[in-house]
Amino acid sequence: MKTITYRVTLHEPTLVTSLQGDPNSAVAHDYLPGSVLRGVLVSLAMRYEGKAELDAADPRIRRLFFDHSTRFLNGYVGIDYRRSLPVPRSWEQDKHASPEMRSQITDRALVAASADDRPGKPKSLGGGFCIYTEGTADAVAVKIAEPKHVINVHTERDRASGRARGDGRGTVYRYDALAAGQSFEAAILCDEAEDAEYLKTLLTGFPVAAIGGARSAGYGRVAFSDVHIGDAQREVAPDTIPWSDRLILTLLSDVLLTDQYGQPASDVWALRDAVAARLGVDAAHLGEDASTLAFRSTALVGGFNRKWGLPLRQTPVLSMGSVFVFEMPNLGSRPDTLDALERLEWIGIGERRAEGFGRVAANWQLHSYLQNVAVEPVAVASSDVDNHPAQLSTESQAIWDGMMQRINRKRSDVQIMEQANALSLSRELPPSSQLNRLRQQVLGTLLGPQPDAAVVTDFLNDIRGKRASQHFEQARVAGKRMSSWLEEQVNITDSYTALRLIDAVLARAAKQGKRQNGRLETDQ
Repeated sequence: MKTITYRVTLHEPTLVTSLQGDPNSAVAHDYLPGSVLRGVLVSLAMRYEGKAELDAADPRIRRLFFDHSTRFLNGYVGIDYRRSLPVPRSWEQDKHASPEMRSQITDRALVAASADDRPGKPKSLGGGFCIYTEGTADAVAVKIAEPKHVINVHTERDRASGRARGDGRGTVYRYDALAAGQSFEAAILCDEAEDAEYLKTLLTGFPVAAIGGARSAGYGRVAFSDVHIGDAQREVAPDTIPWSDRLILTLLSDVLLTDQYGQPASDVWALRDAVAARLGVDAAHLGEDASTLAFRSTALVGGFNRKWGLPLRQTPVLSMGSVFVFEMPNLGSRPDTLDALERLEWIGIGERRAEGFGRVAANWQLHSYLQNVAVEPVAVASSDVDNHPAQLSTESQAIWDGMMQRINRKRSDVQIMEQANALSLSRELPPSSQLNRLRQQVLGTLLGPQPDAAVVTDFLNDIRGKRASQHFEQARVAGKRMSSWLEEQVNITDSYTALRLIDAVLARAAKQGKRQNGRLETDQ
């Protein structure tokens, strides 16, 4: 049995959608679901094998991806370059405590919740992610963080025309995605050592991949790094399960359970039966009233099957971070209890365990009081984000180069228009017919493959000695004769920039002359 640990760095905002939000929005999870990471590894395996699809009937493929022999755990936000875990929902703080006392946490799974013991207004800390760190003599310290999200607003448009067309089009919707630059720590549990080596080959051989939705719209590019294979280990510390007559069960991921009739169930009794079945004992050994201490929440989960092109059914689950306390004094005399608890943690419980569901920790919570040291999630510098640039094919590179050329020219055009509007023009300007004649020649060469500023020189030589030349001599641009200013622009190295500026100034001059002529006619 082997464990693969690896880091996932988000190069772009990543949209791994949950069932939150309204129909015109998509809201990402606060973590990278194991189902999504498994799908990425499946796509990498197809690239590695050179196949359009994998044979799900192949025993090796089934063991790798489909039959729970390999379990792809969720990627949780990295804190101090360590894999965080969901905050237990039994952790409470006093909402109205003084600032110096607000960081104190009480674990209600270990401290009886009486009225005298809960002054003020208690607030659960469930929903974030945490790691244990150095503490004091009075309390163990924990660091709690939440991943960052970024919201982008989009408008529905026609692909061909680039804008909304037709009635009922142009819908505004938004993406609430995980922000780029964050790192998430993930793991894969392999029952077979050879499977771990194969999956490591995929992660190291294809360090850049795309996950989640809207991947063609600038979302989902990630990089894999720090891939390591180790022996089977717990997701939590310490390395061994502390013994107790009480079993404190913490859900490290959502748990999808079914009742005796095969229907989805999200109650405490279904959990008790599933745990008892995994331990190989009768459910009565876990107490008659399993709901005595239960800090739980429920949610709906879905998914999408890319092979079928269909969404998965929405199913109720017990949410990650939920905590359950079972009294089991009858198991204290069984020598194999700790071994059974280790199997429980390694295998998990419930359905869809290959996708990261069903992860639990036994007796992880050992401290009644803790100290909250809030930190930001580990983020990478922008210079590190581009360590693994995407490898494009020749055709894709040509398309990319063309796109970048158009983007750069658009930015340059904006700057040129600002520069043209900042130049002062005299009241005496050449007639619009002469300005537009020069503009036609400038625009003609701009539309060609190699813009040539010589057309301006040719124009000035053509009108030399004529009355048109006097008009360009009398007009002023930035305090200079227009003819002199035009000659200065011709000598600029970048012909395209010079011609675009000339065109913008001529267009402005023609518009200004038109307004002046209109005022003269009105005055007359």
